[in-house]
Amino acid sequence: MENEEKLGKYVSILSRNIKRILNEEVSKYDITYEQTIFLKYIADNSLKCKVYAKDLENEFDKRKSTVAGIIQLLEQKGLIKRESLCDDNRYKELVLTKKAEKLLVQVNKTILNMDYNLLKDVSEKEYKLFIEIINKILKNINERSKN
Repeated sequence: MENEEKLGKYVSILSRNIKRILNEEVSKYDITYEQTIFLKYIADNSLKCKVYAKDLENEFDKRKSTVAGIIQLLEQKGLIKRESLCDDNRYKELVLTKKAEKLLVQVNKTILNMDYNLLKDVSEKEYKLFIEIINKILKNINERSKN
């Protein structure tokens, strides 16, 4: 296929630009977009089960040292606490603080507003097709990774 070379280029450009804009938007809350993703994951998943650093490593395919550094920054900012389990001190549950919960409300509004602006000239039909294509490409990537 002739477009194979360009696909990676366009996906990379799109990803970099969205991350840059998101970082600019959330920086007013003294946080990075990557940190907000961790907070959101903890918020969403702690309703169902306890969340540990290992969960973040697996979910975001990050090294243990990278996750530890982000957790440490979030702790220093007063956004999460690490709580020891009474039966095993080796594992620390990650828990959001009230400050983080309030922050996530603001950050989510900011991100929704940004999404709205990014999609302002895109029809519902175009958006659905875009998501459908992305999902097919991700499926192909996952199948390729298994081989």
